[in-house]
Amino acid sequence: MTGRTALYVFGAGGHGRVVAEAAQATRHVHGFLDDDPNKIGKYVRGVRVFGGISQLSQAVSQNAINLVITAIPSATGSTIRRWRWPGWS
Repeated sequence: MTGRTALYVFGAGGHGRVVAEAAQATRHVHGFLDDDPNKIGKYVRGVRVFGGISQLSQAVSQNAINLVITAIPSATGSTIRRWRWPGWS
């Protein structure tokens, strides 16, 4: 992983899989975050689904994540702005 950006993909559905596959060429996809309890703990394209948005701050700080890509087409701008982690203003 040296020199590669570590990231989470928020959304482990179809769009998330496409984003993760494209990102893996140049980045380390550490995991997915998804609010669907049926997906948590499972693997998507070999990458674990850790938890939902409530886990974001903890997951980012514990794993030196410096990028989160939202792959949820239905997420509104106001919803995305409510998601915060340490370092965001």
